[in-house]
Amino acid sequence: MTSGAPVLTNVLTGHTNCVNSLAFSPDGSVLVSASHDTTIRRWNVAAGAPIDILTGHTSWVRSVAFSPDGTLLASGSDDTTVRIWDLASGQTVQEFKDHWGGVSALAFSPDPKENIVAVSFSEEIRLWNVSTGEEALSIDEAHRMWVSGIEFSPPSTVLGDGTFLASASVDKTIKIWDAESGDKIKTLKGHTDCVRTIAFNPSGTLLASASPDKTVRVWDLKASKPLLRTLGGHSSCVNAVSFTPDGETLVSASHDHTIRLWDVASISNVNSSDAVSHSDLIRVVAFAPDGATIVSASDDNTIRFWNVKTGEPIDVLREHKSWVSCIAFSPNGESLASGSYDNTVRIWNMASRSPKACLEGHTHSVRSVAFSPVDNLLISGSDDQSLILWDTQSNELIARMTGHTHDVRAVEFSRDGAVVASASADRSIKLWDVKLRSLLTSIAYEGEVQSLAFSTDGVHLSVMTSTETSHYPYALDPPDTRAWQKVIHNGRALVSHSPGSAKHIHLLMRDGCLYAIDGPAKDKRICWIPPEYHVEVAVSMGTKIVLGTRNGAFVLLDTARRSMTMS
Repeated sequence: MTSGAPVLTNVLTGHTNCVNSLAFSPDGSVLVSASHDTTIRRWNVAAGAPIDILTGHTSWVRSVAFSPDGTLLASGSDDTTVRIWDLASGQTVQEFKDHWGGVSALAFSPDPKENIVAVSFSEEIRLWNVSTGEEALSIDEAHRMWVSGIEFSPPSTVLGDGTFLASASVDKTIKIWDAESGDKIKTLKGHTDCVRTIAFNPSGTLLASASPDKTVRVWDLKASKPLLRTLGGHSSCVNAVSFTPDGETLVSASHDHTIRLWDVASISNVNSSDAVSHSDLIRVVAFAPDGATIVSASDDNTIRFWNVKTGEPIDVLREHKSWVSCIAFSPNGESLASGSYDNTVRIWNMASRSPKACLEGHTHSVRSVAFSPVDNLLISGSDDQSLILWDTQSNELIARMTGHTHDVRAVEFSRDGAVVASASADRSIKLWDVKLRSLLTSIAYEGEVQSLAFSTDGVHLSVMTSTETSHYPYALDPPDTRAWQKVIHNGRALVSHSPGSAKHIHLLMRDGCLYAIDGPAKDKRICWIPPEYHVEVAVSMGTKIVLGTRNGAFVLLDTARRSMTMS
């Protein structure tokens, strides 16, 4: 038997029709089940044996809930009644009948002194005082359609002083209510199908919701834009969500026969944005030299600028006529270069985010661009198998360098600007003399190179493929391939390096986790990344990492603060 695997300990039988609702007593010793067979059954959890059967409802029992002290049980039924059971005697002590539809959900208030039970039926919500049998509050037309779930917030909540109630509906919305006045606090929208169920975390800061739209959504109740994260992964309707008592894990259950556990720490402190993200795959993301701006380029033909702290959009550039495949910043941070499948290289003014020049010379897609660190030169590599050296002051083509026999995928200047490295789909890496515009050496290399980077000390050239990173002392003459230091990685490499740093940090996705690869050192696990993100590219600067996704959004990680922002 596999260590840590879940083990079936018992099967409880007795109901003669489907089971609709389950609830554990506060001490975990008793399990209660409600069924279409109109009965409620109590079970001893430790013994796995029945305790008794509570009868009285005349139609399907849809929902059950324990009082906070575990002495009472509430049940709601399609017979339009709510019954309150004294669990010591097993007898009904209250029956609330003033509902004109079947009771779909109910919940006890968390404060036992209040002794309030909330009931939802049709589009309405009603609160009853269990002690007196009196109606405490009625919210008519709470939703436009049937109310499917109801939940009290914990006593300590970011919503303020008092008691608050959340309701979920077939109308695809969640609403937060003041449980004393009946005033609506806010409406949460985002699901594309009805909301089945909701759950607060123990601190009352987060609310999770489940829907047939196959998603779980997590809401930050204190935020002005409350949708924190949309969790995909289920392949069918999500029926239930619940937080563990310590609040560290969120659990979801689905028609797809799976239960998924989500790490709450990885979805906390997320500032969600209503920003219009890219509408297609993100090819590249990069930090601007000022460290305050992220720039992303996409197959939607645009380049977008984002605020690092907030994730909010700043601007969008739309001049390219096809996919934008690469970007690079000038050493002084005043210019941005972009290459595109429209065969052009464009130069942009970073301050005004306006076009400065359109460089035409390649006859096929431009795959890579790089500025010289010491003068006004720019190098571009293309699917036309050539490299072009440009003068960025005159915007003129200085030299075309040929020698590769397939697409040029990556280009990079050495730190002194004297050498250009290029990598091609022809499985070679070539070093070029910038002054003489001539080939210095060619190195055969197995595997498709994804990125190149020269070390700050001018000693090594780092090369990354989808499976390995190599570090080559490029100053050797003649080149000796035996001097390569190779690190083999199991996983999918993400094109990335840490600009301006002596350490070239490459990033790798493996088994759903993001790893950093620092030179020949051991892989370092950073965090788990939800599979629905479909990460394609990444870049790091200091403690911050930006991930570009297939669906056009990007994710900003701060490893120092252990926070994540998605836009």
